[in-house]
Amino acid sequence: MGGAPLVLAPWLDALSDRWWGLTPRTRTVLATCLVAALLSGAALRTAASPYGTPVAVLVAAEDLPAGSELDPSVLQRARWPGELVPEGYRLDATGTLTAPLPAGAVLTDAHVTDRGLGGLLDATDSAVPLPAELVPPLPVGTVVQVVATGVDGTGTVLADRAEVIASDGGSLWLAVPHAAAADVAAAGLRGSVALAVRSPG
Repeated sequence: MGGAPLVLAPWLDALSDRWWGLTPRTRTVLATCLVAALLSGAALRTAASPYGTPVAVLVAAEDLPAGSELDPSVLQRARWPGELVPEGYRLDATGTLTAPLPAGAVLTDAHVTDRGLGGLLDATDSAVPLPAELVPPLPVGTVVQVVATGVDGTGTVLADRAEVIASDGGSLWLAVPHAAAADVAAAGLRGSVALAVRSPG
């Protein structure tokens, strides 16, 4: 290509001459020091961030309902600014959720029990599974009336206010009073059970 040759500013031309006048080893050392200085500056800027140094956390990979059993397939690692990380954040990807965990939310000790479904129950309740094919796919937290159905079309209330606490695909788990647990379980085994949704209040 034609045209006038590139002319550097005098100070830049002098700097270039001095650079190339150095030995290759000296140039390598200086370049390494420059890169290290740039990386240190970046680290200092991060540490000086108003939101703090990034911290490793576990977040939900998808919306997880209460009662979900945790494992590495439903959680993923992320880095959050330290000032934004909630207290009690948890790095152990095991346990049972006691509360819903939306996708992207940080897992904390407050979300988890290590006692399985028993950790979701009041002292007066038992956890009873009903076959998923017998009942509608109700979300966790739904309050229901459990009814035993008779061959003559009549129904008998077994538990007036039970609560859906988990769903594992094959079963819908209900928290029912101890006194009604055996009857509800038996009705589920017989296939003679129905649920009526109640007001949560």
